[in-house]
Amino acid sequence: SNGNLIIDFSPQYNNLKGEAEILTRSAIAKTMLQVEGVNLVSFYVSGKPMTDEAGNVLTPLSNDSFLDDYGNASSFKVKKEVSLYYATSTGEDLICEKKVIDVDERVQLAGVVLEYLRKKPETENAQVAIPEDTRIVNTSVSDGVCYVTLDSTLLTEKSDISSKAIIYSIVNSLCDSADVKSVVIKTTNTNDATQQDYLDLTGTYVSDKSMVVATNVISEM
Repeated sequence: SNGNLIIDFSPQYNNLKGEAEILTRSAIAKTMLQVEGVNLVSFYVSGKPMTDEAGNVLTPLSNDSFLDDYGNASSFKVKKEVSLYYATSTGEDLICEKKVIDVDERVQLAGVVLEYLRKKPETENAQVAIPEDTRIVNTSVSDGVCYVTLDSTLLTEKSDISSKAIIYSIVNSLCDSADVKSVVIKTTNTNDATQQDYLDLTGTYVSDKSMVVATNVISEM
């Protein structure tokens, strides 16, 4: 329908787990996307949209969902100025670090920004806000909203960073650098007991610079 191919599987599909399921779904989608007129592939099980571990409906797959390296990858590199927000040494406020990074045009920028947020900042007295072992499960952008799914380590790993600093490290960085207006953050297991003081992930967040105490320009365009 309108370029969206819906494939509905029997309940046995749910026997596939982890990497096996991801590879199977990817192989099917890449095969079907070669069919003329198919621009998206949506997956259903027993008549209902397929969901991830957190119960979120999986985004339909398109050719843009895959990174295919044909030839010289450097030809797809562009320079992008980003603003990355890290926690202060106290963990209560944020420091903005502006820098220019090399970005592959074929990769969704939101995911790149999140990966950079996990790296040690160059600014003195700044630290990564996201708990160290937190894994990025999925990112997608639709109508100016960035949907971010992280694993439950975001909730369960003990952190000295305030919950507000963790949230707005992610939100401000994505809104400034990934051309989105708001951010929805979810985790893969909402039933896990939180180790944070109060980490509310129920809403849609917009940029808030009230916690930013300094901006450091590392490199400019």
